Amino acid sequence: MEINIINFESNDGLVLHGLYYDFHKNKSIIHVHGLAGNFYSSAYHHQLAETYSELGFNYLSFNNRGSEYIKQLKNNQTGKSSLYGYSYEIFSESDYDILGAIDFLSSIGNQSYAIQGHSSGCQKIIYTITKHNLKPQFVVLLSPCDDVGLAINEYGQPGLNEKIHFAINYTQLLLPDNFFFNLPISKATFLSHFGPNNYFDIFHYYQPSSPFSELLQNKSETLVIFGEKDHLKDVEKVKQVYKNMKNYSIEIIPGADHKYKEKELELSLIIKDYVRQHTPSE
Repeated sequence: MEINIINFESNDGLVLHGLYYDFHKNKSIIHVHGLAGNFYSSAYHHQLAETYSELGFNYLSFNNRGSEYIKQLKNNQTGKSSLYGYSYEIFSESDYDILGAIDFLSSIGNQSYAIQGHSSGCQKIIYTITKHNLKPQFVVLLSPCDDVGLAINEYGQPGLNEKIHFAINYTQLLLPDNFFFNLPISKATFLSHFGPNNYFDIFHYYQPSSPFSELLQNKSETLVIFGEKDHLKDVEKVKQVYKNMKNYSIEIIPGADHKYKEKELELSLIIKDYVRQHTPSE
């Protein structure tokens, strides 16, 4: 095994960095982190890299443009640097990063790929798959939460509507302190995730009667995992959402939180069993 710090370009030219566990296989799993995450801090990466190597995969964890809160990234296409990070992230641009990761893997000899995401990284995966009609070998969604539902639970639907109206008419770049979950967030970022006609509201468990259109467009075999202590108001309702989709399976890890702290082994065993059952043997 070789563990390398790598960089590659997103499809719109941003220089992104990551960690590549190279087991000298001809296919890789791509990990997409969640809100303000990064390629190194989650405790499960090394465990999962070892697990995926047993399944015939290298492992790529990379910083997308929404990594951490505020950072500067260079665009090789324009030669300019601009502010990114979650505070300045536009959700509809997230496909550029995932497509760049796929292209990078192809350029170093990978013949196929699968995708894994955590938290809001799951929205980015499903958005990219449906927009570009991708069919990865399989998909793993770790803690794909209903962020819009969490906001409604916190502020109420009228309160969230007031925030959206305020943001639309706000004239400054960054919204006021304490505007939204005490996060530093720009007007453009907030509206791209929670505003009218956003592409972000994919896992709307709070409104299960609405069609899960994007999830249904994903044709890859997909494993959904939650911790028992995750941000779920109604676990049974969430289970039912995935049981109604033929290519989705759902598992709940007892005692696990949103980040699977101290449950990394249980997480890896569930993934190992699923991949062995749902991918062709070599």
